[in-house]
Amino acid sequence: MRIRLNLSYDGSEFRGWQIQPQGRTVQGELEAALSQLYGGEDIRSYAAGRTDSGVHAVMQVVHFDTVIEREEKVITKALNSLLPEDVRIWRSRVVEDDFHARFSARGRLYAYRILRQPDLYLRRYGWSTDSVFHLERVLEASGLFLGQHDFRAFSTQPDPDESTICDIRRIEWREDEYGWIMEIEADRFIRRLVRTITGAIVSLAAAKVERESLERALQNGRGRVPPPAPPQGLALVKVRYESDDEFDVTPFSLWGTFHQAE
Repeated sequence: MRIRLNLSYDGSEFRGWQIQPQGRTVQGELEAALSQLYGGEDIRSYAAGRTDSGVHAVMQVVHFDTVIEREEKVITKALNSLLPEDVRIWRSRVVEDDFHARFSARGRLYAYRILRQPDLYLRRYGWSTDSVFHLERVLEASGLFLGQHDFRAFSTQPDPDESTICDIRRIEWREDEYGWIMEIEADRFIRRLVRTITGAIVSLAAAKVERESLERALQNGRGRVPPPAPPQGLALVKVRYESDDEFDVTPFSLWGTFHQAE
């Protein structure tokens, strides 16, 4: 039996999603809770996005297999009683055996928050950059990354067995009382790509890097690019599947609420 979970987590105290030899991870906490729930069964979980250390998730999607049947609502309630407070399950449901949290996804949506000024209470969920933020210049710079490109130069330590070509479908910015939020959607993302694109956009808008150098990096997959934006402003907010329905709405968050139809 294959179970899909929709979950959120505050990534501040985690070393990312994926289990590491040392350090606390979301996958480690989830699999420990699954083992307790299913009587010691050794359960492996698979996520739609392998978020890095310090990165958050408003709506991560995970699947796992088990031979033990439990009601969907029971799974959700039981896991939340076993998980730490910085991980929450929003929905559990039985899915077809061919569903895969990562490989069945049609697209992924991330959001990045930039703070208008340093904020004591939001410092773990946004980037207070020292660059002057000009929204018009930021919007112009964002257009450079739209479409299909080889983003090898924009990924730190890309997987040698994984393609570095991604199709950036949209980049949009909106403003609120705390600052600005970038939404970026693509078919897939490689390691640290969203953060590096964010850093490049802000640097280009502030005239800290030449547009031509970024264009060359996109054209040939090589070259120096600005450092990535810090992790705390980033959140995985939506993963899109053919099988999504009206119930797959993200919970309220500092990055917004996102519907399947959007």
